[in-house]
Amino acid sequence: MTAAALPEGAEELLRKLEEPSDGYLSWPLPHERDEDCVRLIDSFLDSGTSERRAMLEALSLDQAQTLGVFAERMASHAVHSDSTEPLVRGLVAVGMAAAEDYSKELIPLLALFWRSAEHLTIDPDALFATVSELLGDEAPGWLLSFPEREPANRTPEVMMYEETLDSSELLYRRAW
Repeated sequence: MTAAALPEGAEELLRKLEEPSDGYLSWPLPHERDEDCVRLIDSFLDSGTSERRAMLEALSLDQAQTLGVFAERMASHAVHSDSTEPLVRGLVAVGMAAAEDYSKELIPLLALFWRSAEHLTIDPDALFATVSELLGDEAPGWLLSFPEREPANRTPEVMMYEETLDSSELLYRRAW
């Protein structure tokens, strides 16, 4: 049995995410790098199980970290654009990045998505359930169980983020 091939265009998108992105977190929202991430995520979501696994196996740590930064940016962008779409894509990016076993940096991001869902007055439980369903077998356990945490353990502050509602860019500033 041969390994599944990457979906068409995925290899090029993965290569783009390898390009240096120093300071990506603070780049203007939205940015061309965000669009590259969106295309990769959409390709992942449109793929079958074997293609998804091939994409996750091809993902490097640098690419996973880029997806993590993308996710962090999307938690803010969703509120600025008054749209749930960036929240869904951002959480899918977190799930994809988890393939590189880099959860220590990813788990705190979940609180940003929870809070942004509250800002948008959507049900955070439903958001996490939707993304868990989209990720299917690739959903990490810690993403699945995040809604079960005590409310005090789902805040940006407990995850070492400060909320800055007066900003037109990132809503959440790292406090670490």
